[in-house]
Amino acid sequence: ANLERECYRFCLDKNSDQMILQQCKYTTVVEYMAARYLSKHVELVNLTLYREHTRISNFLDQLISRHDKIATAVLNKDTEQVLTMLDSYQESQDDLNRNPLHASHDCLAIQEALVAAGLQLEQRCLLSDYTPLQLADERKDWKFVNLLLQNNARHNFPSLGLRTMRTDQLEEVVESCISTTLHHLLDWILTNRPDYQITQRNIYSASVCSDTMQSDLLFRILNRAHEQKLHDREAPYRFMWGSTGLHMAAYNGSLAVCRFLVEKLNFSADLQDYSGQTALGEASDVEVATYLKSLQKDFRQKELEPKAGLEEDVVDSAFIRACNSNNLELVRYCVEQDRHDFMKPERGQYGFINAIAWGNLSIVEYLYDKGFKDQLDIEDSTGCTALVNAVRYEHLPIVKFLVERGADFSKIQDAPNNSELRQYLKDHCQYDPPITFEYLSELGLDELRSLEYNFLTENEDGDVLLHYYIEYHEDVEVLKFLLTQYDNVDLESKFTGRTPLLEAIRAHKAEFVDILLETGADAYKICAKTGQSVLHLAALQSNKRLLDLFLTKYRIAIDSRDNQGQTIAFYLESNAMNLFHYLVERYGMDVNAQNNEGRTVLHEKIIYEGFLHLNEVEYLLREVGVRQNVTDRRGRLALHYAAERGNINVVQLLERYGGLEWNVRDADGKSPVDLAKEAAQEKLLEYLEGSN
Repeated sequence: ANLERECYRFCLDKNSDQMILQQCKYTTVVEYMAARYLSKHVELVNLTLYREHTRISNFLDQLISRHDKIATAVLNKDTEQVLTMLDSYQESQDDLNRNPLHASHDCLAIQEALVAAGLQLEQRCLLSDYTPLQLADERKDWKFVNLLLQNNARHNFPSLGLRTMRTDQLEEVVESCISTTLHHLLDWILTNRPDYQITQRNIYSASVCSDTMQSDLLFRILNRAHEQKLHDREAPYRFMWGSTGLHMAAYNGSLAVCRFLVEKLNFSADLQDYSGQTALGEASDVEVATYLKSLQKDFRQKELEPKAGLEEDVVDSAFIRACNSNNLELVRYCVEQDRHDFMKPERGQYGFINAIAWGNLSIVEYLYDKGFKDQLDIEDSTGCTALVNAVRYEHLPIVKFLVERGADFSKIQDAPNNSELRQYLKDHCQYDPPITFEYLSELGLDELRSLEYNFLTENEDGDVLLHYYIEYHEDVEVLKFLLTQYDNVDLESKFTGRTPLLEAIRAHKAEFVDILLETGADAYKICAKTGQSVLHLAALQSNKRLLDLFLTKYRIAIDSRDNQGQTIAFYLESNAMNLFHYLVERYGMDVNAQNNEGRTVLHEKIIYEGFLHLNEVEYLLREVGVRQNVTDRRGRLALHYAAERGNINVVQLLERYGGLEWNVRDADGKSPVDLAKEAAQEKLLEYLEGSN
């Protein structure tokens, strides 16, 4: 009890007795002991502690909910477990007077289930007397806030973050509401935050989502922007390609939004994106195109004059885009009203050939009658004809239409998977398509059994059908049939070096793995090209069940190495750090194993700086105790690489969990500071100088 109390005091005041760190060794242990103390003294728990000590609060949540199965499942975001328990659930509360709605966060499926089950939306807990909505607001869990508002939860709290946050912060919430259809929360903001100034970024996002947003909300945003004279405050927002809200409204075919942007918010129809495209060029609706064209009386001249600095015809015309999007109405408009020269290629493309890829027979028939009947076999810049494209995309009605009108079938080379199309080509085009693995994979089991085929045939990659099927398909019965066609179920791919078992693990096909093992697949066989074992690939997929299976039943060595000397510790992904700890605790995985370069996992995480590398480095240092004093074949510590890259955050982590060895020199006689100086890492050097 004294140790728990001292840990609690240390966490609240880092200037207290430092001996506690030596006793507990890891800060995680200190935080856990502090949480144990708080679980016995809940009167000390307050909202400030939850805000400032996230890890302690997470431990505390688990401790005070450990006897409530549904609360535990909610905290662990175990959706399946929560759903199976709701029917028998009797509402309860933990020591902080919270029901599961208070504890749930960032898991909408669980939150929807809890609300539907009738949990109390207005129950107040001991954390500042907060309701679930107030805690969701505190956590910035906007999807949950939206759900609670949708279910009429009380929201008139003066201290809500949504009421008090700065308008620049509120802009991000509005953006989230627009992009993820949080319409109830958006309605709340528009009603309760009259001080919020609509931004041009909001207008752009609303235009992008104009086809999914509720119309009343969309026009509330637009009208508020007009009332606030947004057009006098900001220029139109441009996305990365220079498109504006008007471009996106035109693309979505929203005439009302286009008119509002032009007539009320002063958007110019002449605004071009960075490729030179105006909103008219993006129009996907005839009425939108007509309206925008009426604003550009000199459009034809502008269209013929390429923009300075741009290659001529760098963007698709409205006609080409209409052909690419099955928009027959817009195709007719471009040809008949806009008098577009549809027989002329645009950057090597013909709308007639493009429309075939989308399977739109109506557009094909229309353009055929308008002029392509005399040039049925015209080729685009890739040498593709209309019939070739129809076969390639397996549109049998279009193939029949073209063949019946005399299209040249001598250029067909593709091998379609559609059996009816293949037979039609044999009967009417004197073309017998080659048998491909994809075609075989699309056949039913009875068709495969009746087929006369050598299953040892290899494709251009050196795979047999068994390899290909495991990688790309999932029918268990077909797999069982294929296995009967091979005397050796451990055939190696000449391209990858992997056996079918290795391929199944890599492809996340757990049921295939079980079937292959039952059939006698060799679990000890490694990849002929990389040296990867079943363990390496199971680790790469974070598959705990398979790791347990191969480590216990097959007794494969936990630290077996691939051709680069890497153990499975090097293969675990950033989302599997808990699995890392499990393998260390249960199987004794060596966290300091070195590869052929002498590097440990810690070296690798620092060198390659993945998106979550800071979380990974801290986890390795804090939870599993990797050593910092291991040098690679170049004589370098992990610190050398962090210094060379100027990674101040990693340097701080290394310092926090073990101290820094700035005087260690590598094989070239260089210290970490020397490397930082050579790489001109000025910010790191300034940091070191400031921290002595």
